[in-house]
Amino acid sequence: MALPTPTADEYEQFTTNLPTKVTPSAFLQHLEVLVQLESRLNYRFLELEAKLRFLRLLTAGTETPVIDDNDLENAKEKLDLLNTQIESLKKQGKSIRRKIEKCIHHPDVKRCVEGKPVLEKEIEDIEKEIQEMNTYFNSLGLPSDLTFPSLSTMQAQCDELETEFSSLQKQLNDLQVEETELDEEIAQLEKTKYELGEKLKSLSDNVTTDIEVQEKYKQLTKMIALWEQF
Repeated sequence: MALPTPTADEYEQFTTNLPTKVTPSAFLQHLEVLVQLESRLNYRFLELEAKLRFLRLLTAGTETPVIDDNDLENAKEKLDLLNTQIESLKKQGKSIRRKIEKCIHHPDVKRCVEGKPVLEKEIEDIEKEIQEMNTYFNSLGLPSDLTFPSLSTMQAQCDELETEFSSLQKQLNDLQVEETELDEEIAQLEKTKYELGEKLKSLSDNVTTDIEVQEKYKQLTKMIALWEQF
């Protein structure tokens, strides 16, 4: 059973609910929601592929001399529905791209990226000061095995920040790859839609030709009947 299609309200609410201050964990949750939305789009593509197979089967016999007008009308309706679904998927794809850009350019994300080298520089300066202090303590005959819990805490936070940011960056890259694949699938659907339109056009021409043949047949029948009377 296919997942329900995300509505425009869901996308709007998802966009407007982005917090003003994003922590790495909150940002990761935001990306997980984006991946879920993209998965739901993939389900919609599978549904469209199934409908396209049905339409191909429907138009496979266009060379037959007799064509049902109901089949032609149903095919046109399905083509219109397919066009509507493709447009909806394009809008959803644009919405995902806007969310990705908002995530990438969010001030807190930039702060994480720019803050890492600043923290490393501060840690390096503090370690240099500690070495100078130890040298001074040794010159005074004092013990130099002093510990600085705040320094180790800063180092741990820096490592944690780097790990979480690497994970976020990987997920962003994966999402951008999936976005590219989504664009390619939409292009393929557009091509299929065009081919189906050409088949429908041919189908309409065949219907017109069949009607003309029937009219000519009726005229010939009347002429033969008149000839036989003589």
